[in-house]
Amino acid sequence: MIRFLPLLLIVCLAGAIWSSGLAQNISLMRLMEGRDLLQGFVAERPLLTVSAFVGTYAAMVAMAFPVSPLLSLTSGFLFGPLLGTLLSVTGSTLGGAVLFLAACTGFSHLLSARLGARLQAFASGFREDASAYMLFLRVAIIFPSWFVNIGTGLIGIRLLTFLWTTALGILPVTLAFAFVGSGLEKALAAELAAWRACTAAGNGLCSLEIHPLALLQPELVFALIVLAGIALLSVILRRRWRAQG
Repeated sequence: MIRFLPLLLIVCLAGAIWSSGLAQNISLMRLMEGRDLLQGFVAERPLLTVSAFVGTYAAMVAMAFPVSPLLSLTSGFLFGPLLGTLLSVTGSTLGGAVLFLAACTGFSHLLSARLGARLQAFASGFREDASAYMLFLRVAIIFPSWFVNIGTGLIGIRLLTFLWTTALGILPVTLAFAFVGSGLEKALAAELAAWRACTAAGNGLCSLEIHPLALLQPELVFALIVLAGIALLSVILRRRWRAQG
């Protein structure tokens, strides 16, 4: 039962935060409403703000809340594109590692004893080319990050492989979000103007609900697809070389 304790703690904490309504309050509109206060914290207490941001990012990822794009935007908005990217990658990798280790500790031994022959072969093949597969999954964003964190923990890849492939794989899209966040006022100029006019008129139903993914340029999405294709192609070539050898 001790093996399940880390995962149980994560589930209980996530449930408490969700029921309190804190997770639902993380939105682009809340960021714009509190931007002056947040920027003041960064100017007055930079180290505390950096630590709090990384800790919050890691906690949100560990509890599988789908707020990574918004937090990456926030990092660029508050800390600039380069430092913001570094902090976001650090927080996301640490949070993913917590969920990875919790899944690995709680279920990997139990699952491995019950896998059929086909799933055993799949898990073995994934571990054999874990680096390329992980880079593909992180860059392509086909599955949610929490699914990858838990799934690779169950398969049993090495922690070091998980850490460096996660950090490297999420770097391109995180950098893109941080750059968009650093110029968020300009990127949302029209939407912000309409929102401010609405709030100035005393309308209590004003909202600024734009999904962070909608802010990415099509060229960037195409570049991510190409990078994901390269990672997957490397797996195919390596398997052919091993088969010929």
